[in-house]
Amino acid sequence: MVVSFVRPVAILIALTTVVAAQPNPVLTKEFQDGVDAFRLGKFDEAKQHLLKARALDPKLPGPNRFLAAVAQAQGDWQGCIDSARLAIELNPRSGEIADTKKVHDECRMSAGRAPYREELGDSAAIAVQGTPPGATVKVGGLNYGATPLEPRPITAGKIEIDIEKQGWKPAHVAVNALPGVVTDVIVDLEPDPNAQSNNDLGVSTTSLTTGRLAVPSDISAITIEGQSHKAVDGVVTLPPGTHIVVIEREGFDPWRRRVRIVAGQKNRIEPVFVATAAREKKEKLGMALVGTGAAIGVFGFVAMLKSEFAMKDAREINRL
Repeated sequence: MVVSFVRPVAILIALTTVVAAQPNPVLTKEFQDGVDAFRLGKFDEAKQHLLKARALDPKLPGPNRFLAAVAQAQGDWQGCIDSARLAIELNPRSGEIADTKKVHDECRMSAGRAPYREELGDSAAIAVQGTPPGATVKVGGLNYGATPLEPRPITAGKIEIDIEKQGWKPAHVAVNALPGVVTDVIVDLEPDPNAQSNNDLGVSTTSLTTGRLAVPSDISAITIEGQSHKAVDGVVTLPPGTHIVVIEREGFDPWRRRVRIVAGQKNRIEPVFVATAAREKKEKLGMALVGTGAAIGVFGFVAMLKSEFAMKDAREINRL
């Protein structure tokens, strides 16, 4: 009697495990549609599908990994960094982890943040920015330097950071330093009303209310929020916050990005321009191919991609 009872239960548990392992069909479709749209260059459409997939299962790294790639393609550097970090945090041992870390590092560079040049492996690194400059940075009670703090290696995991400067309220933050990438900590201290005035401390009022954007010298025009600006000695002074910057160079497509400006700090950008003539030639060639009957081949190729990537990404969802 005992055997006849245990075996059905064991079978039921096994079947339940198999069923539980099957991906949600709605999730699979949203994820695959997002991947397909991304690979076809339809980034807005891809983002919508991938956000739905992430909402259906926030613990899957796959949607975050592709959301990072979409954000990178759209020049949303902070969105790229945030999504890549989520993917890394959710599965640091993923087979795609190297590519995810690469996207993360590229977006940090595009955002004007200092890179860490050495190989981190399973270790982590932190960088601390904020106002005022010269604030002491302590990690776990140990002095690590002053703001702005260039990326420094550290053991991966939860860390406690204290940022202090005379005349300012101290700040305490806890962050998760992820293995293999730089974790950015951005803290703006508040003036301490019980201390001396900032001017008595020798702090420039202007430097606390504006930031600087360093731009290349060989550009023809720069507009920020639609307004034309001129660089003085290669620098544009701006209020803190996120700005939409458009830089033009003769013979190239305009370079457009969101740039975060921090009071009292200089943010350097290095635009990568695309030659207008080369791009137009490539687009005309593509249109000519479609116009001469290549549309059938294109659709066949897309169908093949969908089939191939569907199997790969479905396996990936199950694995992750």
